[in-house]
Amino acid sequence: MRVDKWIWAVRMVKSRTLASTMCKAGKVLINSEKTKPSKEIKEGDRVEVQHKNVTKVYEVTGFIEKRTSADLAAQNYIDHSPEPDRFVNPADNNFELPQAVRTKGEGRPTKKDRRAIDEYKKYY
Repeated sequence: MRVDKWIWAVRMVKSRTLASTMCKAGKVLINSEKTKPSKEIKEGDRVEVQHKNVTKVYEVTGFIEKRTSADLAAQNYIDHSPEPDRFVNPADNNFELPQAVRTKGEGRPTKKDRRAIDEYKKYY
């Protein structure tokens, strides 16, 4: 089964297009190697998915052709993701997401600027 289809079917991402885009961007690793969306996976493979600055590690235990409920999807993988040390409160660490900067007088973003901003925010 294709890796992008499996990631979508077991509900790791909302759409298959997003799964394919993540593979192309190098956010999906199979057995610690970057992969293409069309890469075939088999049972026992370790799939690492980096989504929204969180890395999840899964072991493939089965396949489903269609997207089903979360309970049925969870039967097709084993989660080996490391547990977070503790809850990180952004206020405690002075954590701040990157902000878009527009100088005064530039006005509204153009269509090209808007697309660039949307592409940038996709992974945050």
